[in-house]
Amino acid sequence: MFTFQMNFYVFASLLCLLVVFAEAQQQHRDHRPLATDAVFFDISIGGKPAGRIAIALFRGIVPKTVENFVKLSQGSVKDGNGFKGSIFHRVIPGFVIQGGDFTAGDGTGGHSIYGIQFDDENFKLKHAGAGWVSMANSGADTNGSQFFITLDATPHLDNKHVVFGKVVKGMDVVKKITQLQRDENDKPFQEVKIVNSGVIQLKRAFRVNVPQIHFMIFSSICLILINFCVAEETEKFTNAKATDHVYFEIAIDGKSVGKITFALFGDVVPKTVKNFVEFAKRHKPLGYEGSKFHRVIKGFMIQGGDFTSEDGTGGDSIYDGPFEDENFILTHWKPGMISMANAGPNTNGSQFFISTAINDFLDGKHVVFGEVVDGMDVVRKIENLKTVNDKPVSEVEIISSGVLNTE
Repeated sequence: MFTFQMNFYVFASLLCLLVVFAEAQQQHRDHRPLATDAVFFDISIGGKPAGRIAIALFRGIVPKTVENFVKLSQGSVKDGNGFKGSIFHRVIPGFVIQGGDFTAGDGTGGHSIYGIQFDDENFKLKHAGAGWVSMANSGADTNGSQFFITLDATPHLDNKHVVFGKVVKGMDVVKKITQLQRDENDKPFQEVKIVNSGVIQLKRAFRVNVPQIHFMIFSSICLILINFCVAEETEKFTNAKATDHVYFEIAIDGKSVGKITFALFGDVVPKTVKNFVEFAKRHKPLGYEGSKFHRVIKGFMIQGGDFTSEDGTGGDSIYDGPFEDENFILTHWKPGMISMANAGPNTNGSQFFISTAINDFLDGKHVVFGEVVDGMDVVRKIENLKTVNDKPVSEVEIISSGVLNTE
């Protein structure tokens, strides 16, 4: 039965939703960016036609970035200078799909029409929802040919990646891509290819709707209230109590930066917790001590636990091979939750990830088994490291790990 406090939050959340709905009907026309150009991608999945994605572009806001994208849409992999024949090499459901690497096809290549890289023009456009097209980069002023399409609002990418377009047709195709099975590097097992690309001749420029800033802020407050309600009810339902505590001492480029302490919920997922605890007691190549965090995606998660290969392809379990998903009772309802990384259902080993955001789109797909109770500042240090292909440029090592006696 809800308490008075819960009733208040539920009421406030519902009121928020009503106001948000009303606000959505009142968007101001003069804030909408003007689409001056458009391109198309004809997509195949596993060699079979999957449909067309049409992207509106905003030359009046980011002319240099749009010119780069338009010219590359007219080129091909065959001539080494364009998107036709290239693939989407990275897919993260609920976050982004990424392509544009027409030279290497793995996120390490591509180039711009201006040479290798060019500067960030401006950050006037925001990652305001699903379907916004933005430049992928490896830091400030490192734009080339790679781009990504957002699958949700990603405000943590604002002022870091240049937004230059919006999908105006074909989000159903984008969603098909997000549903594909992927390997440990988020590359789809089925090839997602741009079989044809080119320019769409517009009869006239047109405006594209974008949520207003005050609308987005208000929506965020509503989501916080709703998540608060869900979190409290989830905690009541699961009655999750910590059965074990594990620590990792972390070094970045050989220098200790602190400890991360985890509370683990063995009453909810005993098999998963036992696996994690055992590896926390052991040294590489049979455990976590001495292993690395090999994958970091800011605003999403940090991943480790591959103590055999350290690139996301290895690791093991204490059960001699992959083990099944126990359950999905615990959820990715806040930053700091720790979950099993996998390559699909029932493929758990030793790899894990720590969420650095609310990742509820992973619920029902990855087994949550604990949370960070101390050292979230260390997690944030790792999250903010420079990366190439999601691998930290600095070495992030678990120099010590073990089980804490909290009795």
